[in-house]
Amino acid sequence: MAAGVGGVALLAAAVIGIALANAAPSLTGPSGAAPSAVEAPDASAAPGGSEDASAVPGGPTDGALPVIPGTPEVEPPGEPTADPAEDPASELPPASDGDDSPAEGLPVSPALRSLISGPAPATATAEGALVDGFPDGIPIATRSSVATSDVSVEKQRVRASLTATTPEAGAAVLAEYDTAFAAFGFTPSDTPAGGGSTARAYGRGAESVTVTVTPTATGGSGYTVLALLVAAE
Repeated sequence: MAAGVGGVALLAAAVIGIALANAAPSLTGPSGAAPSAVEAPDASAAPGGSEDASAVPGGPTDGALPVIPGTPEVEPPGEPTADPAEDPASELPPASDGDDSPAEGLPVSPALRSLISGPAPATATAEGALVDGFPDGIPIATRSSVATSDVSVEKQRVRASLTATTPEAGAAVLAEYDTAFAAFGFTPSDTPAGGGSTARAYGRGAESVTVTVTPTATGGSGYTVLALLVAAE
């Protein structure tokens, strides 16, 4: 009885051992040898055998962008250059054709009249009246009596003068000459005078006329006119 039980136990142990042997995975390769550990890829396997990443074609070098063979170099943008043909400031003004006449539509300044009409007069002197050739642009004050007058000429320079009296006040005499000479473009300005007299000068370019008035005891005025003019050639 004991021997039978022992045989059964041995048989069961054998069956279990065979089952465990069939269920366990094989730890050997096809040739019965254990597999070797998996090796990591070697960086030296890169083309050229160098471990420096910069040696790889297309790789970065010192932080610069990679240069692709065959790509043209592009210069950095700079300041745009103006085309002289498109710049209005570079255009020269049209050449003058020599005609300096005023542009159409602009007012034309009238030519200033001369106090002397015609050519220069001959040198002469008169008493009690105006001498022949006295500048007709120089008037005589209202109600005046001429004492003396004269004209002297040197080339185109004409000197004309007169002395006269009038019952008009000195201010009225000067007002008459202000109006008369303004029509010829002469500008008035006060000038010094002595002996209680008042003088006013009228100027236009190289020409001038001076009028000096002096009050008389009767309330009127005595006055003198001295003109330095240029006669037309």
